[in-house]
Amino acid sequence: MNGPDNKNQNLANRYTEHVLATFNKEYVVVGKTRVRSWHAWLIIGLAVGITSGVALVANRSGEFDYAGATESGRKKISVEGDYIVDTPGSVITHVDFNITGSVMVQAENVTFDDVKIICKGTLASPHSTDGLKALGVNRLKLKNMLIRGGCGGAGIFIQGGAEHDLAEGEIIGSEGPAIVLDNVSYSFISGWRTNENRGGIELRNGSHHNQLVASNVLRTRLTSKMNPFFISADSYENQIVRNRNRYPQPDVKSMVDYNPNNLWYHNVCTSAGGFAACAGNKDKKAPKNRGNPDDFKPRIRTVCTGHSFQGYRCEFNDIHIALAKANTGDVLIVDTKPGLPPSWPAITIDKPIWLIGNTRSQKGTYGFTVFFEDIIVKSSGVRLQNLVVKGLFSILADTTLVAVRTSGLKTETETEVED
Repeated sequence: MNGPDNKNQNLANRYTEHVLATFNKEYVVVGKTRVRSWHAWLIIGLAVGITSGVALVANRSGEFDYAGATESGRKKISVEGDYIVDTPGSVITHVDFNITGSVMVQAENVTFDDVKIICKGTLASPHSTDGLKALGVNRLKLKNMLIRGGCGGAGIFIQGGAEHDLAEGEIIGSEGPAIVLDNVSYSFISGWRTNENRGGIELRNGSHHNQLVASNVLRTRLTSKMNPFFISADSYENQIVRNRNRYPQPDVKSMVDYNPNNLWYHNVCTSAGGFAACAGNKDKKAPKNRGNPDDFKPRIRTVCTGHSFQGYRCEFNDIHIALAKANTGDVLIVDTKPGLPPSWPAITIDKPIWLIGNTRSQKGTYGFTVFFEDIIVKSSGVRLQNLVVKGLFSILADTTLVAVRTSGLKTETETEVED
């Protein structure tokens, strides 16, 4: 119900946004700030003479934050300290953070989409914590992310919780691992590229029933002894599928797993330790795979043209056969051999599956677009990720799109698009 308070709030918000549009291009935040609705306090502050383009605002709790305007649809926020997101269901899009602390997630169902986090420090006072940190929350979504600048800890550190979804991102230059899942369960990590971090991607402290797919850990720090891919002895029932370590450090094993109850399937590395397995292993007697993918849910299947992935020819090279054999809830990882687009024919998806294009860990230059002639979705519960579609591209209202490009888009009803 829209009462007088809500009407006043909406009016204040509209005035606030209008005033901000005429001011400087950057936020400056000192201390800890929280994501909340702006109030008319901003206008009061402006009226008393704050004209430098930086405005002092009070949020609902009476704390004072600094705020600024947007530029070309993107918002720039400079933070001295931590930036705290504590409102359930928050959606943060098209934001560039320049931060001395962490972006802290303290609420359920928070989404970041097309967000950059630049960790800020100096020689005298280097950055000393994680780029993004989430503790004890559920269903965090990170899509189309960039984290760089020398974060003092991990690029992304998630402790506890379940059903997180980390899709399509890049992490560069962190002093710790790129991504840490610490006692996390039933979460999906897909389409990440990491480079020049001290470590790679870690699942530890009882993390279980997670899926890590289509990701590439490039160089780790020259002096680092951290493993690019690591699973602790108490972490189990995780699936590591279609990943790669490129340019490994000498005397450091690329992939290490100390628990036999994880799946290693169609990965590429130069050396593996414990129960990890990969193609390209210098130990020619070591297994390429470990575990039976049919024993894990969701079932992850690989599809590719020709020899687009080192050491494997995939389960399927015909996408129509792969779709026919896929079961409800399956995930199809698709690689593309170099060639003129579209490299894949028109398809119809009539069951709830996920179709993910892999451009992170392919053989060679790793950038070959997964390009379809057309995609028609006739089932609910479908997710399409990191694809290009030439045709009209017909989908349903609940079809999830992550990093999908198309020359035309039509929907049967209003469609939620995640790009």
